[in-house]
Amino acid sequence: MSRRRKTLLVAVALVLLAAGGFAWYWQATSVDRRVNAILAEGRAGEPGLVEGWFIKLGMRKERQVRAWDEVADDLAKLGPSAVPAFIEALDHENEDVRGRAISALGEFRDERAIHALGKVLCCAPGEGIWKSEERAYAVSALGGLGPAAVPILLGVLELDHYESVEFDVVRELMAMGRSGVDGLGNLLSSSDSRVRRRACAALGKVQGWRAGEFLGKALSDHDASVRASAAFHMRYLRSDEFPHALMDALASEDPRVRIAATASLGILGSPRAIRALTSRFEAGELDMVPTALAKIGTAESVGALFDAIRARRVEPEDLVGAMVLHRVSAELLTKA
Repeated sequence: MSRRRKTLLVAVALVLLAAGGFAWYWQATSVDRRVNAILAEGRAGEPGLVEGWFIKLGMRKERQVRAWDEVADDLAKLGPSAVPAFIEALDHENEDVRGRAISALGEFRDERAIHALGKVLCCAPGEGIWKSEERAYAVSALGGLGPAAVPILLGVLELDHYESVEFDVVRELMAMGRSGVDGLGNLLSSSDSRVRRRACAALGKVQGWRAGEFLGKALSDHDASVRASAAFHMRYLRSDEFPHALMDALASEDPRVRIAATASLGILGSPRAIRALTSRFEAGELDMVPTALAKIGTAESVGALFDAIRARRVEPEDLVGAMVLHRVSAELLTKA
């Protein structure tokens, strides 16, 4: 190939690269101009004095003013290019504008919106411009962003005002599957016992085998209030897979843990827990034990109750004993 031809090919390549770069730049700036033009239609108010005279004289067209919903719909058609505009709209003074912006960011599922939505979500009630329903919308929008939003959602459980959106946060984390559940489990390593208790409550709502594993580990927490929370919320697992951890908790030195474990074993209804529960009679522990045995509702658990009555560990006329006898079916009473 001659030197002249090589030079020509290099020149053509440079021209093509320049043309591609210009087209890319022009497309980007063109989209930006369209975004700004659409936004201007929603922002435009009454024209100023000079502009008003230009319009009257026919030297300038009157600017079109449209409702924000219409503007937002047109912006949404531009796709991800409109994300910055919607992020900016989160700080708009109008509640409807903010709500539509949150909704649009949820639909785009663009990770650029994570921190902006997190700012809405983490705002305490009464602070900032965002209302409680807007925070709930922000939770749903973040849920649509998938695992990338897990840290922001988990951060809510570390806030003092977490109760206002706790249900929504747990729902979205559940929908994310393992990444959401594992994130909740990781909160059990927090240095704040309040956060660890909240994580236990959230894991109880999540349910499932993985959540049960984390709650079982929380039964070994150095803080008794966290252990009690874990024992209490294991009742919501509705599974017979975790009675051993709860049975071990019956030997806790803290009465809150023992009572929570006893009640959860009764609700879970595991026959494997009968012997461990009856051992609490021998230790003189009556809180919730009769009720737990009654809720298990087998002939063996009813028999254990009658044995306790005969041994005068439980008095039949005692209110607790009366409640227990009332809950046991006639068929099981006959067998006992």
